[in-house]
Amino acid sequence: MASTTTIAVWIAVLALLIKPLRGLYRTFVGPFFSPLRNVPGPSPQNWVYGNIKESRKLTRAVAQRQWMQQYGSIFTTWSFFGSQRLFLGDSRGIGHVISDPMNYYKPQLGRYIAGQIIGDGILTVEGAEHKHQRRVLNPAFGIAQIRELLPVFLEKSSQLRDVWRSRIAENGSSRIVVDILDGLQLTTLDIIGLAGFGFNFNALNPPDDSETRDFTDALRVLTNGKAPGLMTVLQGILPPLRVIPTPRTRRIAKARAVLNRIGGKLIDDRKRLVLGDFSQEKIKRDDVQGKDILSLLVRANLATDLPEKSRLSDEDMLSQIPTLLVAGHETTSSAVTWGLHSLSNNQTIQDKLRAELRECIDAHGSAPSVEALNSLVYLDMFVREVMRLHAPVSSTLRVAMKDDLIPTDHEWIDVHGVKHSGVPVAVGDTVFLPIEMLNTSTSIWGEDATDFRPERWEHPPNAAQSIPGVWGNSLSFLGGPRACIGFRFSLLEMKALFFTLVSTLRFENALDPENIVRRSMVVTRPFIKDEEGKGAQLPMYVSLAGDE
Repeated sequence: MASTTTIAVWIAVLALLIKPLRGLYRTFVGPFFSPLRNVPGPSPQNWVYGNIKESRKLTRAVAQRQWMQQYGSIFTTWSFFGSQRLFLGDSRGIGHVISDPMNYYKPQLGRYIAGQIIGDGILTVEGAEHKHQRRVLNPAFGIAQIRELLPVFLEKSSQLRDVWRSRIAENGSSRIVVDILDGLQLTTLDIIGLAGFGFNFNALNPPDDSETRDFTDALRVLTNGKAPGLMTVLQGILPPLRVIPTPRTRRIAKARAVLNRIGGKLIDDRKRLVLGDFSQEKIKRDDVQGKDILSLLVRANLATDLPEKSRLSDEDMLSQIPTLLVAGHETTSSAVTWGLHSLSNNQTIQDKLRAELRECIDAHGSAPSVEALNSLVYLDMFVREVMRLHAPVSSTLRVAMKDDLIPTDHEWIDVHGVKHSGVPVAVGDTVFLPIEMLNTSTSIWGEDATDFRPERWEHPPNAAQSIPGVWGNSLSFLGGPRACIGFRFSLLEMKALFFTLVSTLRFENALDPENIVRRSMVVTRPFIKDEEGKGAQLPMYVSLAGDE
């Protein structure tokens, strides 16, 4: 008869195996019994990669449009190891999924890969923990708080403009070639450093300071944009494999250690400042004396009207720093880069926008108020069109945590020829939400849906009201309880950058636009065809706009 100790050991072993066994079942067995087997779609090229390599070769957007023409707005594609994804290009269906975050989580693989980089911050946690973190972070992203940050946005935008103007003067020619993406990434890093943490990276003019250099080098490691390899995918699916170190995990761990060391110091500094301004008995969540986001977050977390159990731990607080760094500068730099690319392709739009910006300067000076900036009608339409056509994050994934029937606006036909008005999914099924495809749907925006035309926002189509986004009749900031918490921050930052740069400088293509390709690796970045090994870049002619 087995001893009590032996039984206890076996129970402990089984308990440890339950999660990986469940993962194995969902990955390798569950798909064979999923109702998604009845949804039409392209055949996999092979069992390991499914349609992923095909999608990357064509670029994801091209592949998706081809499949939509063949199968409609609802179909399945194949992912790693024989698993299927439901492509849900239906406004009502997307709204159903994003409005129910307790029953639709981000996939384990995606959370593992993102969690390696940014930890357990608001972007990676799910369920009750996400609600907990968001409740504490919300006060730092209110309208009044974001308004206070406009001077930082304008100051750093002006610094980038001056760097490019100086290069033009030093070159002695009327125009120079500039990597727009590189300059904007440095600028938005400076902005999130100051506006987010009160930390001046001086990325545009790097100081000879070891701490700043360590911070920026670590961030560069975390945001290099390289797609994860097969071993990383396996570790994401099978947690026991995560104990095996790889060159990637070593690099990330080293970079995270630097961010944690410096981030911990920033949090300690903010705590001392907050507790020095007020006694804990007087701190409330709506106090906004500290303007940077971290100060506001620390203040909200120390508020006496916040129950002790609702406070974030120091570890949770620390996880928000890489989260805000990565989400706060990569997405905005991507959007502004593609916005300037669109202007370089259409000088008429650029001239019209510049004329409005210069009228604002004549009336309000080079540092307008939030009200003045938001009153610029064409700038607002331009930003809406940038975010519609160039969503920094082109798609997102969700996994059903229970069996469900996703309602749809339109009927679809299964592989047996039967019509359906909803899509059944089983627990563990993955749903692909095509942000870019919905933003450029011809059924919503008309036949010119993929054209860059800000004037469409003078009279947006009624069908655009069906898009379940938090802002601007687009899905670029998502929607529902997990909508982008920093969308107001990003919009004001974008307007400040466009205002400062376009009012002074002219942007023109340095390459044939056909040689610029879009690659989506977390965010959508520009690459030069046949030079993708050199990394993301967007060379562009920049000159002084002059008096026009």
